[in-house]
Amino acid sequence: MQQKPMKLIVEGYFTLSNKVICIDDAVSNSTRKKIFGGILKENQYIHTILIGQLGKYIEDKYSSSLSMNELLDTAFEIIDKINNYISCRCVMLECRKYIPDVDDESREKLHDKYREYGFKKLQDDGELVQYFFII
Repeated sequence: MQQKPMKLIVEGYFTLSNKVICIDDAVSNSTRKKIFGGILKENQYIHTILIGQLGKYIEDKYSSSLSMNELLDTAFEIIDKINNYISCRCVMLECRKYIPDVDDESREKLHDKYREYGFKKLQDDGELVQYFFII
């Protein structure tokens, strides 16, 4: 008798990578000090760990109990381990800008979730908003 293949359900996912970003001149000096550890630097580039492709599995007949905070907590657990080998002060993520007349409220709620978790807006980069978190 042949067994039925098991269906795997991925409740959430993210990717981690390194990214060098250029800090825009419009970013305040106080934010620059936070990013560079209390020192104002003329160097406008910083190495970050980028949390990308952050998402949850959504399907009509299956609802994941995984929260966005739990997903971010898991990402930060891995980042803490990475930070033991490759030191980095700043974690960032990018999110498409919320456009009130175009996007539904879920895009705005996503930005709110990131800020509630502790991410701060760094700058706009084209169609994206870049958020940072100091570790």
